Amino acid sequence: NKANMFFRFDCFFHCLLCLPDLRRHQELVRGFMKSARVLVKDEDKGGEIHVIHRTEYPFSEWKLKTLGAKEGLDLIREMEFCLNHYPGYSNKKGHGGYSDSSFPVGKSSTFMFTKQFFY
Repeated sequence: NKANMFFRFDCFFHCLLCLPDLRRHQELVRGFMKSARVLVKDEDKGGEIHVIHRTEYPFSEWKLKTLGAKEGLDLIREMEFCLNHYPGYSNKKGHGGYSDSSFPVGKSSTFMFTKQFFY
């Protein structure tokens, strides 16, 4: 039944706050949102794009709601991230000698966006 279709795109972005990296990572998140928005077709009302991200400072400086709005997305809900909902999930650092190591998830949320249909 098409009325019950549900789309979800998950991504967990992690980066400490240093201005050049922050801007590059914000562009990465915006690119993800832009690509995911295209995948939610106009007839798929109710489709969602989820971004999981840490919420304490300095990660709060990413301004995910603003990034989403710039890509034609509305934040409809923010929910505390629960690692137990993702069995088998294992995060990894992005680079360096410890790139196969995990990092602490910390205080994180799942940000749920829908497509603005009049964007």
